[in-house]
Amino acid sequence: MVEATELFDLHRHLEASIPPLDIARAAQRFDIQALKKDGRTLNVSEISDLVVMQLGEKGWDPFYDTVVQARKAFVSTDAIRYLTMAAFLQAGTETKYFEMRVSPLSLIKDYLTNTGRKAETETEYKLVATEILNAMVEGMNMARQILPEHEFGLRFGISRTPRDNSFQKLDWLIDLFEQLNYKDNFTGLDVLGLEVEGDLKAVVPYIKRFRAYLPDLAIHAGESIGPKGIYDALELNPNAIGHGIAAAKDPMLMHELASRGIYIENCPTSNARVIPHILAEYEQHPLRTLTDYRDSDGKRIKIVLGTDDPVSFGLTIAQEHEAARALGADIGYIKECARERFHHIMDKRAA
Repeated sequence: MVEATELFDLHRHLEASIPPLDIARAAQRFDIQALKKDGRTLNVSEISDLVVMQLGEKGWDPFYDTVVQARKAFVSTDAIRYLTMAAFLQAGTETKYFEMRVSPLSLIKDYLTNTGRKAETETEYKLVATEILNAMVEGMNMARQILPEHEFGLRFGISRTPRDNSFQKLDWLIDLFEQLNYKDNFTGLDVLGLEVEGDLKAVVPYIKRFRAYLPDLAIHAGESIGPKGIYDALELNPNAIGHGIAAAKDPMLMHELASRGIYIENCPTSNARVIPHILAEYEQHPLRTLTDYRDSDGKRIKIVLGTDDPVSFGLTIAQEHEAARALGADIGYIKECARERFHHIMDKRAA
């Protein structure tokens, strides 16, 4: 078995990292009406049924529903602070080294829905965003006090599929970075969202503005569509590609990734649970193809692992490494890449 002290979880989303027990505690403590039935707060088992995919359940819709259910607990800044701390503490039981990522636009939208608050003007929106961002950072720092020997960070996510006038809200969030110096609290920028729906080019101006404060860029690509999604992402010179399995279909693309030293953050369990129809296009999960690749100069594609949405899948980072081992992937090489990538992220944050 892989020892937890050797592991790095480098692709993990906060909303799907909160244990059902902590959501149940928050539901009771903060009197969350959306997590009640017949006048009583749901128990841990009932909440687990909401936020963990059922055995054998697969596909985007049942997965995303678990995230939607977890977000119902974001009803106050106190709740957000507590749940953020809980997500970091849970990750800390699995490994000492990890990076969490969060999508503030989605979180703010759900928070406003949950609370009935309005934030239609720039001033109102920035006030709510500041409250939420501060609560998340405080929750992370509370976890740091409890886990002083651990090293971890928080990555800021934006979607390639913005809705509800989100472009204007992205401008407002970037303004907050300028005004409040949030860059010291985040490790980098993550671009996510369904490739089949989103136009990456639409968010390029915002990515470029954010990178002035968060230079380390990861882009979800090559998960739900083919190699084109990765080629589009490479135009932005990212540091990492989230998922990236489609690279295995294109030798020229694998050569490009290897020669440029761009990391692939692979999440094999997530792929099996969320995009089984995509994996059916391969004889087996392409992780081994990616780790075995060498170009004519002997360069390899840098590969790291992540649990992605561990509570949704009932997964730990140790189990993800065992899944990768079962696929025939070079675990020693993955660990080497992960150590290098993690220290690069943290060093860039400190610079």
